[in-house]
Amino acid sequence: MASENTGIGEYLRKTREAQGKTLAEIAEETKINPRYLEALEREAWGELPAEVFTQGYLRAYALALGLDPEKLLERYAAMRPPQEDPLEVSPLRRKILALPWLGVILAFLLLFFFLLWLFH
Repeated sequence: MASENTGIGEYLRKTREAQGKTLAEIAEETKINPRYLEALEREAWGELPAEVFTQGYLRAYALALGLDPEKLLERYAAMRPPQEDPLEVSPLRRKILALPWLGVILAFLLLFFFLLWLFH
């Protein structure tokens, strides 16, 4: 069986091969698209969908191989590049989001001054 000191992808691949399982069998058991399983084995993280799916795929793959999914996810968390907070709004995006409000405020000010002029 593969050593836990190898990369996650190589560890999964060697463990799968040691058990005599094919990617197609793992895909059938886990209901994960085989191209995502291949991406996991190659550690091609950019080819995988959102982080939450990647973690779910790793968990399912580990379970299909009889591995401890928590240990695998801990290894993944330790080696993966830092992720941006999806809820954090960048300064540029914040400025772009503020633009429509600026238009609404200007429209109300114009309406206010027009009504003030009209009724005064």
